[in-house]
Amino acid sequence: MSDFMFTAALTFALLLPAGASASTEWQAPRYQEHSLVGQIWSHQAQAFVSASDLFEAGGRSEYLLLGEKHDNPDHHTRRLALLQELVAAERIGLISFEMLSRQQQSRLDSLDPALSGDEDALREHLDWDIGWHWPWYQPVLELGLQADGLQLVAANLDSSEIVAVYRDGVPDETLQRLDATARLQLVQDIDDSHCGLLPDDQIPAMAAVQQARDQAMAESLQRPLAESREASATRVLVAGNFHIRHDLGVPNYLDSESVVTVAFLEVDPERTEPAAYQGETDGKAAWDFIWFTPAIEEVDYCERMQESVAGEEPAATQ
Repeated sequence: MSDFMFTAALTFALLLPAGASASTEWQAPRYQEHSLVGQIWSHQAQAFVSASDLFEAGGRSEYLLLGEKHDNPDHHTRRLALLQELVAAERIGLISFEMLSRQQQSRLDSLDPALSGDEDALREHLDWDIGWHWPWYQPVLELGLQADGLQLVAANLDSSEIVAVYRDGVPDETLQRLDATARLQLVQDIDDSHCGLLPDDQIPAMAAVQQARDQAMAESLQRPLAESREASATRVLVAGNFHIRHDLGVPNYLDSESVVTVAFLEVDPERTEPAAYQGETDGKAAWDFIWFTPAIEEVDYCERMQESVAGEEPAATQ
């Protein structure tokens, strides 16, 4: 059993039965009745586990990497509840965000706790990028702001750094953090994620940017902790599911064996076995835990991209 104390609110938010479908439990509308919805799959155990098992593994790790599909509200809700309990147990020393670039770190460092609760003032102070839906990230930022000694860290490269990497590539020591098989897989995944529409000569540059961003996120997790925090306190990254992959992402730039990754994934009506969702490269699994949720929309992503490239109006997103 976990040594964390679970509140009634946490139990409601996290320990949902498989197939839960009440609108009060899930916001994403698609496939709420899918058998995997609400379940947590452990790759190591090759079995479903409880939220308490997940808390125990995450709260005792050196690094806890928490993913998301950026537009799925259920991913944000479950992750927030998990973080609230870890913060209450004083297990976290640092939270780093893909959504903030390194040039915004000074704004994080100068945050006044008095801004907590003032949505407009907090967002303005951070110069928040409107591309990231503020209501989903504000609660996590405020959670960190209210916790004494918990550091908030900007993880991502800024635009000028991205342009430089796109133009010049990355140093060999960064490139070789992924072996040749993983680099080939990264290139393939970037091509696939753009539905084969990218010019071939752009893909290597985009792979270099991906590696540089993952390295920057890893570096952000290694800042010294506040003196009021235990040296063993867990360092948390909030990022997209792809960034936190063991086989291709941030863990490759962390010199540690104590890295736990949690992907929040949408269910697919064609896949009912949890192992079918686990990505891997050369035998290395992508994630330690997969938390299954309903899907936000039912749309052919590649078809929408092709319409956009052709100048047609893309399908609406939710």
